[in-house]
Amino acid sequence: MTKYPNDEFDRVPEFTNRKGVHRQAITGTAVRRSPLGWIVGFGILALVVGLFSFFVLPQLTGNPVATTAEASSSAPAAPSASATDDAGASSTDAASNAASEEPGASESAAAASSKAAAESAAQASKAAASSSEAAASSSAAASEPDLSAKVGVYNGSRRSGLAAAGKSTLSGAGFTNVSAANWTKKVNTSIVYYASDADKATAQKAASALGINAMYQTTQIPGKIAVVLGSDF
Repeated sequence: MTKYPNDEFDRVPEFTNRKGVHRQAITGTAVRRSPLGWIVGFGILALVVGLFSFFVLPQLTGNPVATTAEASSSAPAAPSASATDDAGASSTDAASNAASEEPGASESAAAASSKAAAESAAQASKAAASSSEAAASSSAAASEPDLSAKVGVYNGSRRSGLAAAGKSTLSGAGFTNVSAANWTKKVNTSIVYYASDADKATAQKAASALGINAMYQTTQIPGKIAVVLGSDF
């Protein structure tokens, strides 16, 4: 007889196929712990103990451990008296030898320096002479008129045939590249225009041949030299 009261599990029919209640088997595998975690833990613990013993414990006991830098700095670095004397003697001998050899070396260096200075002065003089010659030739070329330069003669008056007459005059003066055309507007005073300083001598030559006194430098002209004949020509 049981001391517990009857429940639904005690009321079993007389004829039944029921075999009883059972639990389903666990299909998952049991988790096994790796010993690597224990090894790592013991290693960290040993490291902490070692650091404590090396750094903290000597400070507590009053016997600090000397480091390599402190040991090297506390090592004696002063040379002995005999070594100092030997070094002083060697320095004295070297100074004596240098003093005995110094006059000849100084004379050689002075001679080489004088030669280099003379060569440099000669080169500078040659360069200055070349520059002067180039400037002189350029100035001479600029002062000489270029009779083969293109010169345009333009009629700025109301008289027909004026540009052709000016062209004929310049051709007679030696100009070989002269053209004739009409100016865009009427002018009273004849003038010779030139584009740059290099064309000034040629413009002066053309103005002298035509008897024109007015000249003006400008780039707003057709070509390098433009002769505009006005009503005063």
